[in-house]
Amino acid sequence: MYYIYGKILSVIIFVMISVYVLSLKPDLLNIINEWFVFGVFVLLVLLSGAALIHSALKPKNQTDKNN
Repeated sequence: MYYIYGKILSVIIFVMISVYVLSLKPDLLNIINEWFVFGVFVLLVLLSGAALIHSALKPKNQTDKNN
């Protein structure tokens, strides 16, 4: 359950940060902002992938213990 809430919260935070960064857009910081958004996106993809792998393995371990 917590992984679902965490993924929803991370998507909301990512959208808020990306909208905030895109709304600023000063000329000198365009490259830095794009790299920041890209880094946050990669981090969220890795975290969601780890959460998916962990949630996929967890029920299998529980069914193995029950059997």
